[in-house]
Amino acid sequence: MNELPRLFSNYSLVKKIGFIFLFAVLMILLSAVTASVVGRVIPLSTYSVSYLVQTLMALYVFFLPALLFAFLFHDYGEGTFGYLCQNRLPSVLMLAIAVLTILCAIPFINIMAEANHFFFPQDEEMYRRLNDMLTEGGLSHLYLRLLVVALVPAVTEEMFFRGLLQNTLMRHAPKWHAILVSAMIFSLGHADMSAFVPRFVLGAFLGWLLVIGKSLWLPIAVHFVNNAAAVICYYFWFDKQAGECVIDQLGVDNPLVAVASFMLVVGGIFALHKLDKKEP
Repeated sequence: MNELPRLFSNYSLVKKIGFIFLFAVLMILLSAVTASVVGRVIPLSTYSVSYLVQTLMALYVFFLPALLFAFLFHDYGEGTFGYLCQNRLPSVLMLAIAVLTILCAIPFINIMAEANHFFFPQDEEMYRRLNDMLTEGGLSHLYLRLLVVALVPAVTEEMFFRGLLQNTLMRHAPKWHAILVSAMIFSLGHADMSAFVPRFVLGAFLGWLLVIGKSLWLPIAVHFVNNAAAVICYYFWFDKQAGECVIDQLGVDNPLVAVASFMLVVGGIFALHKLDKKEP
């Protein structure tokens, strides 16, 4: 089946993007209805409902459209997973450097977030609810959050924003245009302007990783590590009295840490660039 030419493979970029976003909007509505019905039938806690809604949104809005349109858009002989760049694994060295780079970037990202707050202040009520969701319960809740908050979004969002959207754009436009446009849509799609800049930079980095690694599993792994680091830190090192987590303060209270973070990120990007030139 994957060897068959697809009906939409020769469509224009405008038609392809139009189909993607129309279907995504329909899936948003479907996920909202499904979550509402399940929430009424099955008695769940407030945060269980949040986990359910987040999982449904990830599956309906990102995962299903990615698979459907990659199936419809791929060229003859390419295959659905070939279109999404999921048919090969990245090199271990590139993966290790990329993971270390995103971990080293945390203080620099925090500085960007603080600067972003000057233009788009943080919604304190939303931030409080997020803190409560990330710190409630025992160890079983931590495992659940690593699945729902870290792994599921990493896989589904990367399949949609990088695997489907960016790859579709790159077939019709220069790769950096595709990377930046998909990163902007990725950031706007989270509906949180208080974190627009750091999320846009993260999206651009993940998009670049897809280009140099030629495998969607590379940005998926880095996205997961970025999410998992926050989930783990909020569980073990959240200060309930201060209402903040240590991971969010790295670099904010000490500019030298942020500068060191930026230099390490530049070094990591340079190392990845050099490695890209060496690999076939």
